[in-house]
Amino acid sequence: MAIKAEELMIGNYILYAGLIHQVQSIYRNGIETTITNEVILFDRFSGIPLSDEIFLKCGFQKNTGLFKLSAYSDGTYCVDLRKGNFYFGNTKIEYLHHFQNLFYAWFNTHLTFKP
Repeated sequence: MAIKAEELMIGNYILYAGLIHQVQSIYRNGIETTITNEVILFDRFSGIPLSDEIFLKCGFQKNTGLFKLSAYSDGTYCVDLRKGNFYFGNTKIEYLHHFQNLFYAWFNTHLTFKP
């Protein structure tokens, strides 16, 4: 299933041609990334599925099946995630770009991700 324009924010990470790309611009028909100099159509890229590896690359620490993030310098951010499924209300969060958007909405700061 293709990602829709309204699901993305500048700075989100996506998968394209087997590589992780960061969204630089969003257009009606596609996006530009920090790697490409061309518009990538929405049906040509996909979301990055959330996994243990992705949470660790976001700065989370794993401890007995939980992921915890409290690594920001002022110590005010703390997110605990149970391994396997992550829900926001009744909505299952499956992809990194969705989690990035929720994190920004919760804390008014961008989630750090190191590909």
